Amino acid sequence: MKSFKKALAVLLSVLMVAFSFPLTSFALPNPDNADGRYSYDDDVVLHTYVVDYDGTDSWGYTSNYYYDVVESGAVPTYDLKHLKKSDLKSEDGTFALVVTVENVDTADCLSIIWKYAKGLANNDVIPASYAGKKNKLTTGEAAGKSCVLGTWGDSNTDIDASDVSGINLRASVQSLAVILNATPHEPWPNSYQQDEENTESIYKGQFLAAFGLQMQTDEVDLTEALPLYNSSGDTFINTTPGADDKDLVVYGATNDQETGPSPRTKFIMPEWGLQPEETSTDVTYTYNYFGGSKSETVTVPAGQAPTAPENTPAVGPKSDGAGKHTTKTYSWPDFVEGTTTYDEIETVNTVDCDMHETEAAVPATHTTPGKTAVQTCSVCGYTTGGEVIPADASAHDWKVTSQTDSTCTVPGEIHYSCVCGETKTEYKDLDPNNHTNIVTDDAVAATCVATGLTAGSHCADCNVVIVAQQQTPIDKNNHVGEIKTGVNAKEATRGEDGYTGDSVCAACGDVVAKGQVIPATGVMITVNASDKGTTTLNGEATTGAAQKVAYEKEYTLTATPAANAKFVGWEVNGKLVSNQATYTTAAFADVTYTPVFAADEAKAFNVTFVDQFNNVIAKLSNEEVAALDAMPTPYEYKGFTFKGWSMDLDAVKALQGAATVVASYSKDEAASYTVTVPEGCTIAVGGQDMGTTATVSHDAKVTVKAANEGTWKINGKDAAYGSEYTFFVTADVNVEFVEGAVTAQPVVTAVAAEKLAANKARFLATRSVPEDYNLLESGFVFGKDVADTASLVLENVGNGAYIYKNSNTAADGQFALTLKTTASSVSARAYIIVEKDGVSQVIYAEPQTATLGA
Repeated sequence: MKSFKKALAVLLSVLMVAFSFPLTSFALPNPDNADGRYSYDDDVVLHTYVVDYDGTDSWGYTSNYYYDVVESGAVPTYDLKHLKKSDLKSEDGTFALVVTVENVDTADCLSIIWKYAKGLANNDVIPASYAGKKNKLTTGEAAGKSCVLGTWGDSNTDIDASDVSGINLRASVQSLAVILNATPHEPWPNSYQQDEENTESIYKGQFLAAFGLQMQTDEVDLTEALPLYNSSGDTFINTTPGADDKDLVVYGATNDQETGPSPRTKFIMPEWGLQPEETSTDVTYTYNYFGGSKSETVTVPAGQAPTAPENTPAVGPKSDGAGKHTTKTYSWPDFVEGTTTYDEIETVNTVDCDMHETEAAVPATHTTPGKTAVQTCSVCGYTTGGEVIPADASAHDWKVTSQTDSTCTVPGEIHYSCVCGETKTEYKDLDPNNHTNIVTDDAVAATCVATGLTAGSHCADCNVVIVAQQQTPIDKNNHVGEIKTGVNAKEATRGEDGYTGDSVCAACGDVVAKGQVIPATGVMITVNASDKGTTTLNGEATTGAAQKVAYEKEYTLTATPAANAKFVGWEVNGKLVSNQATYTTAAFADVTYTPVFAADEAKAFNVTFVDQFNNVIAKLSNEEVAALDAMPTPYEYKGFTFKGWSMDLDAVKALQGAATVVASYSKDEAASYTVTVPEGCTIAVGGQDMGTTATVSHDAKVTVKAANEGTWKINGKDAAYGSEYTFFVTADVNVEFVEGAVTAQPVVTAVAAEKLAANKARFLATRSVPEDYNLLESGFVFGKDVADTASLVLENVGNGAYIYKNSNTAADGQFALTLKTTASSVSARAYIIVEKDGVSQVIYAEPQTATLGA
């Protein structure tokens, strides 16, 4: 069956309800009447359900109740005979009473009449809404067509009936006798589509109506509060089945809304308790025994299969005296619905006897007769054989006198003799299982590359295997090859663990023993001890011995002066790299730090002599200062002339506490250099634009500018990013510019390497560190007479390479290395150590070499 795609659901005020439903498209030819328009229908079923009313559209309750709501269990239904207000979702007892119909074969209109028992002392239920409401409800689709319901007396001006292809119903509130009378008021043809699969009936479970009611008591039996009304008279329908008690009235309706009674249609309402009591009819079956000797009957309820009586006992088996016997069995035919008499069937089965030897034959001898073997049927007992064999004077009566057993290669012998004195010998078959010469096959041990064999045995005479040798799997632990050690060995580096290597079998290649991890060597940091204060490395006290720090990881030095001293700075290779008591950098090279403390002014103290580049020229105690005859000799720098010290000798000797004396220099104005930039860029010196070429003095501060963002390059390497770049000039320099937005990266670039004197050189570099990076350290790695300048990396400091740390921590700028040496050449490589998001990295410039000598 098909269901309507949507149901018409209306919640209205009802006391006594008559609901008419047009079904003319289902009127089929019927032999019971002249024109086939009306017929009797005895299997109609009306279903009633109580569900919650959710207040949708103030009146409406739109849903396909039977399939989408009621039958599917999408909403709860309630016991209409024991309906309790406390079970409902609404607090005021409002609910919906839903009606569906099944099995209507043909009809014009269906009328169902309920009567509210208003004469009772208590009104158990009342309509949920009253007359006079002007609301109207547009429901969903019914068989794919729209339906409209409006109040009586209030014409529906929104929808023209001629435009509606479907059912247009009007509800009327007329009197206490008839509260609602819904009748069709437009032509019948094509009101609904007919079920294409079953033209005998309408759609199963067609939705008729939903009525809105309100409980007035805490519990009610709707079958008593709303008794079903009999349209044939002013009486109620009884719950006990009767001749015409349950009639669904069928009306003939016409276009002008006139109605006339037509034959009534029988119906039941299971949920309302209106349905005939179930009855059953017993059926008696007769069973006739073979030969007509007797009969038996079996009576069971209709629809139940009977149990047949016992059959006549089987007869036989009976022998025919000629090697066959016969058996007779009896059975009833299979049960067939509707067949009540069954005759017993005899089945005859004749087969050959099953003969077996029951007495062995006895051969005749010289003096005694013999007999043939006796055969007997195991089923019927039929017997043959046992005939006498006369004595035979020529027959020997052989008796066994001795015998030997056969082996796997030698047959055994049986020796006979007769009373007449003759003898004979018979030979037995070889016995393949009688082995007299069994030898053992030794087991073969499995190795790491070859399978083995279990112990076995075989007969040396016939070579038959007694116990087969089984192959044993390769034994991965029984190594027969050379054990090689140190396989995959690797030396530890500063940043990576090493490995001692595995022990490997040369035959199978398996690892016999795993090697051990060699911890990474890391970086060795040494902090020289001082009696003027204490120091720590990453929070651990230093002892003057080298301490290991993880490669590339940051480490922190702290200095705490003693009560009679103060901290001056950290010195590396004679240069103060920081004056901060807490100093953090990253571990890329072995470094030795000397904490510089100044003695208490009231006691011993130190005086430190440095140049303007923070290089330590001398560090003297107060006793050494008191013995000074002249100031220390300052370093010489190309392009600079020493001017003097920040204190003269007398002032230094008069010091009563620690102090730092600084050597000052003046620029050599005679030294000049040329700076060039590409077209479109300008050079600014002292705030004045100089065009694309400028001649400047030694160590002059120069700013190069471009109109847009880009990359500044020196010697082909990135030096800075942006539209401007500032640096100090110590040699001729050509600055390149590549326009275009770039993602700034930390860079360090070699600018110049120059010979200052026969034994002195100076290296100049520039660095640029973006804002999202943190500059931890900058400086140079240098060496003397270096064959491979690529070896100038922090990891090789202490192994032919030296480190110079720059104390200036500005993100952008230049830094220099000046050194004296007796070597013929000196090479240096600028570096920076930067950190971002907790990750440190070292970046190198290209190596530079200065050739010294006369």
